[in-house]
Amino acid sequence: MESKISIVVPVYNVEKFLNRCVDSLLNQSHRNLEIILINDASSDHSGEICDDYKYRHSNIIVIHRETSGGSASIARNTGLKIVSGKYVAFVDSDDWIHPNMIETLLKVLEDNNTKVAECDIIETSDFYIKPLSEDIDNRIVLEDKMDALKRVINNQRFSVCVRLYEYNLVKNFKFPENVISEDVFFTLEVFKKITNLVRIDEPFYYYFITPNSVTRQSYSLKYFDSLNSGLHLQQYIQETEKDPELLKIVQLHILKKLLYHYKMLNYNPKVDPEYIHRKRLKGLINKNYFRDKKHELYLKLANYLSVKSFEILIYLNKTRHQIFKTNEFS
Repeated sequence: MESKISIVVPVYNVEKFLNRCVDSLLNQSHRNLEIILINDASSDHSGEICDDYKYRHSNIIVIHRETSGGSASIARNTGLKIVSGKYVAFVDSDDWIHPNMIETLLKVLEDNNTKVAECDIIETSDFYIKPLSEDIDNRIVLEDKMDALKRVINNQRFSVCVRLYEYNLVKNFKFPENVISEDVFFTLEVFKKITNLVRIDEPFYYYFITPNSVTRQSYSLKYFDSLNSGLHLQQYIQETEKDPELLKIVQLHILKKLLYHYKMLNYNPKVDPEYIHRKRLKGLINKNYFRDKKHELYLKLANYLSVKSFEILIYLNKTRHQIFKTNEFS
């Protein structure tokens, strides 16, 4: 008998996209699925759409939260508590997956006797399904924990949606609530418990790019959550790992995050009128900086220029882009 797999889907105001997502789950070649839809107090028709699917499909469970948690974390935690499958996956409600995703991940996971299987991802604003590669069997890679950790951090591949997990591995985990980049914390907990994972270099997960997604809204201090997740990751690695390559990858990872927020605060100075956060970031950049010819120019300037000088630089750059109507965030 096929192993039962549970798929947890947080749902919040996605009436335009929800059918596409759920249909992609119902159309999986692996049939023994439990689909758990957590309606996070949606104010549109998402809850009604969830109920309609539940009435028509016996393998769909719907939970309606009375108040929104503000992020996918609470919804995912709610779903994790009621999972009954041997394995669990997470899919976001404005995304969709390839019809063979679950079957393929389950096969490579069981064939390699691992607890986690991972696939690749496609970011797109158009709905389509990419044909699978003819040499898909040659795209399977069994990685030890260290190599996998280096790759995940280096590629910022923290999304929980690209993996299938053995439920016993993660059943006691919780996503941190009301934060951005909660996947970083969850993924780090997973790596604390595994010795290896298997990945297949084939894009089975389709990440829908929409201007209304949480990660694409106007910049605010709320986005410091993503920086805090990076600092948490760095602290853990520095305290537990000695591999020089991994330590350098983490250092570069945090420098990229620091530079991003430093630039964004200067593009949006009203967010930090007293320079409190910019001074903090400047200090962290100086602390983590190391000389490397491959560093981008702005990172070098962020390290060497004063806070006020860097602000003037960004202002001039922003003005230039406004005049020429080009991308101001370069």
